[in-house]
Amino acid sequence: MHRMSTSIAFVLTALFLVSISPAQQTSTPSPNIHIDGPIIGGDGTKNYVPLWLTPNYLQSSVIYQASGGNIGIGTTTPAATLDVNGGINAAKTYGIGGTSVLSIGSGVDNNLFLGVGAGEYNITGRGISNTFTGFGAGYGNLTGFNNTYTGAYAGSNTTTGSYNTFTGGAAGIYNTGSENTFTGSLTGFSNTSGGNNTFTGETAGEYNTSGGANTFTGQSAGFNNATGNSNTCSSLPISFRTMTAIPKERSTPATTLRRSLLRSTLEMNSGTR
Repeated sequence: MHRMSTSIAFVLTALFLVSISPAQQTSTPSPNIHIDGPIIGGDGTKNYVPLWLTPNYLQSSVIYQASGGNIGIGTTTPAATLDVNGGINAAKTYGIGGTSVLSIGSGVDNNLFLGVGAGEYNITGRGISNTFTGFGAGYGNLTGFNNTYTGAYAGSNTTTGSYNTFTGGAAGIYNTGSENTFTGSLTGFSNTSGGNNTFTGETAGEYNTSGGANTFTGQSAGFNNATGNSNTCSSLPISFRTMTAIPKERSTPATTLRRSLLRSTLEMNSGTR
């Protein structure tokens, strides 16, 4: 009986050792397991784009991505695709849809160009202190300086004129003269080298080319003046225009441009351009 008890105890002990042997083996680290490179760690806040503080440590940046996909910088409630709570700096231009709409040209020339094509060909270091506002305003200016053009195509084909102020669509569009003030749509339309003129009113001084020191006030004032100097006149009475047989619908540079602009507008609105 004693011998049987001893045998049973031996068998039970052997079975116990066998049962715990695999557990002991799996808990022992393998000498062949290793990690290549540094361990990456960090912490942050949900929805913030991570920022690498060191080569292996991350934390939250100031860039926040909302659940809808909008990105906020300095804000956690971006209301647009990109919403910035603070200033934005651009080296030279600001664009919309891939087209420049705001520019200063060179940072040292004191220019401001607002509108598609405004100041497009302005030469750095020569065309300085200009303000062009409107589609194509000052488009062809090269070396003119201290000019202020406001309106679509205002001064768009000028190249060298300086100290001019043109306000109105296509005002002073072909001007190369200096110290002119044209106010109104198509004022000083044909003026080239004429200087020191003041034209106020739609198409005032329309045919003036080289005449200088003229003051024309009112719609179509100084209509037929081309090279005369030092004239002062106001808008022609309707009866006088009739007596001098100026056809109401005759083709003039101004009416030609009007038709061209209207055609361009209709084409853009219809999607043919």
